[in-house]
Amino acid sequence: MQVLQAHDLVYNSTKEQLWNLPEETYSVIFDDGEIKLTNRQIYRSSFYWRLYKEFPGAPLLKKGCVNGKFTSSTHTAIGSLLIFHIYYNNTVGNCNIWTLAKIFYEITNSIYNDTCRNLSEYVTSTCIYDFIEILNEPSILAAKEKYKEICIETKYAENAVAMGIKQAHDAVSKVLYTDPDHLKYNGIKQLTMAGLVNKGQVIQLIGPRGYVHDIDSTVFPYPIDVGYAEGFTSLYDSAVESRSASRASIMNTDPLEQSEYFNREVQLACSIIMDIVNIEGGCDNYVTVPYVVEADDEELLRGKFHMVDNEPVMIWGNITPLVGKKIELRSITGCGCKDVQTVCTICLGWEALIIPPDTNLGYALSTPLTQKISQTIMSTKHFEGSSISKPIELNAISSKWVRLDPKNTDKLFLSDYALKGRLLLRIDAEYVKQLNQILHIDISELSVDRLSRIPQLGFTHTDKEGNVSGVFDTIHLEVSGTGVHLSSHMLNYLKTNGWDSGKGYIDIKLNNWNPSHPVFITPKKGDNIMIFFNDVRAFIKPRKKVRSKITDFKTRAGAIYELINILRTRLNKENGQEFNIVQVEIIVRAMMMVDYKERKYELPNSTQDFQFVTIQQSLFTRNLASMLAYQEQFTNILSTHWVTSESKTRGLLDPILSS
Repeated sequence: MQVLQAHDLVYNSTKEQLWNLPEETYSVIFDDGEIKLTNRQIYRSSFYWRLYKEFPGAPLLKKGCVNGKFTSSTHTAIGSLLIFHIYYNNTVGNCNIWTLAKIFYEITNSIYNDTCRNLSEYVTSTCIYDFIEILNEPSILAAKEKYKEICIETKYAENAVAMGIKQAHDAVSKVLYTDPDHLKYNGIKQLTMAGLVNKGQVIQLIGPRGYVHDIDSTVFPYPIDVGYAEGFTSLYDSAVESRSASRASIMNTDPLEQSEYFNREVQLACSIIMDIVNIEGGCDNYVTVPYVVEADDEELLRGKFHMVDNEPVMIWGNITPLVGKKIELRSITGCGCKDVQTVCTICLGWEALIIPPDTNLGYALSTPLTQKISQTIMSTKHFEGSSISKPIELNAISSKWVRLDPKNTDKLFLSDYALKGRLLLRIDAEYVKQLNQILHIDISELSVDRLSRIPQLGFTHTDKEGNVSGVFDTIHLEVSGTGVHLSSHMLNYLKTNGWDSGKGYIDIKLNNWNPSHPVFITPKKGDNIMIFFNDVRAFIKPRKKVRSKITDFKTRAGAIYELINILRTRLNKENGQEFNIVQVEIIVRAMMMVDYKERKYELPNSTQDFQFVTIQQSLFTRNLASMLAYQEQFTNILSTHWVTSESKTRGLLDPILSS
């Protein structure tokens, strides 16, 4: 095996020389060790070595090579590694992040142009025979046959069928993504091994498609047993699958418009945080945010500083030593800069290095997060996995009164505590508008999910005379925004025992209730992106009957924790949509105000008392630019208080208004 020196390849070889290397494997010696590379891998890697040539001085790294699959993720991984490696180790020239990023952009174009021109003879295509070969692969045939047996044996019990779908998909995945020599000449297998197709989509092509949910997120009772490659031959399969297109169409109209409108509101509100200030050692008078680190917080906290022995230490990479510990985070919300519309580099963290010069900080930090929310809405039309009914989540108060049977997760029973006394349920009449139908029609002929939808209700015990002995505990019982239904057993009980009607509510006394019967049936609902979007929006733009809004909080940490929890219901590692805490902090910071009632609308400094306000209160008070977006500027232009107020803040659009 021929041995090559990386320094000769990087600094002394031309593109033509590298391209014409004999087809064999070489041992290449870098500054941090030796690595084996093929002639093709050396040529691919040489595109990135331009960064070394432009700014010499940094050690040549083995990791700066293409040593395996060459995909878009490989490209970004090598680029990000080398950009910051060279930035910190350059010894010659005026090296900055933006020049390095510009060169990397040019490298991207060079890779595309050269490979298209020089490797055209290697381009291939696929055909239906490739799918047929995979569909007839023995292990895939066996897995799909096993899935059908599970469906028949369990009579399509949802949890068992969902597990069968997963096992079938795992078998398909194993064939397409493991042994590279198995079906090595199959076009589909070549695409999957190269990482050039969406894994979820190609697995559903082979099948089974799985469960589908309707536009209101209701999961259909039976799955689609075949994949797209086999074709949907039954009327049920075609009708059910058509709802995917309907959801995609709906999501790209009003929901997407609402999301984009909300994005502009957030960006405009956050844009009052204008600049980054480079202060040696960071700001004075900063206020830290206490944070208890969890195991999945690596991406969330990456690049943030926390204080250790009064010194800022950046969090990067392995956070295992910090898991379970309370740390004191330097935070945008507690920065001590004298100009409250700026943030120091230490309170901001790593992002201070990669925000382009002369960029509005608030706009730059808030945009990636709102972009992710819009993308989750748009992606409905790209790929949607097999749906399954979401289980209901019971908090501490709810668990006090009701329980789930592990074998019947769609049914809710009374808890032991509830059965200890004379139980009374109080339900808003709005949630049971059709209940009177049970008095005139056989209950077996009624649809329980249409008679009642109860997102919340009150539980309490009464004395022997039926008087309430304490306060009602309000419990929430929702799945994807839809309330639970009264079970058929409960409807029969009410038909026999009746209920009491009050002003806007009904009371149900359960003195004669059979505890072996379920009280509620949980709705068969899948994940609903609009519920997630509405929860995020309602946090800073509250509506009626929202569970959580920013104005409920008094501390920076409380508001930051809650917004993180809301976002993580959808934007998480499992969905490939993680986010950084600075994107949360910038929104929380924009909603901080000295005193809304006293008309002190400015951002507080780190030591001032403050209150959280809604996004409307923030936008309608701080500068004419944000008011202009809502055509509210005339109200304040004519206001003596506004003209003389010292609470005005600089705005991103001020230059337009003043020109």
